[in-house]
Amino acid sequence: MLDRSAHGLSHEDIVSFMCARYDVKADQLSMFMLFRTAVSAYVRALVEENKAEFEIENFRVMIKPI
Repeated sequence: MLDRSAHGLSHEDIVSFMCARYDVKADQLSMFMLFRTAVSAYVRALVEENKAEFEIENFRVMIKPI
């Protein structure tokens, strides 16, 4: 997914894309937070594998491919 954007994607965009892609039903805040945490763990793994990096840009957490 990150390879589609050389400039990276915001954390919110990644969470939104993944929930839509896997047809997640998160109609309660607690359910949404659970899925957001799972996506965050996946992104963190990419960072630890040196496949992505975090940056703060215009007050948004951005994930950029390396």
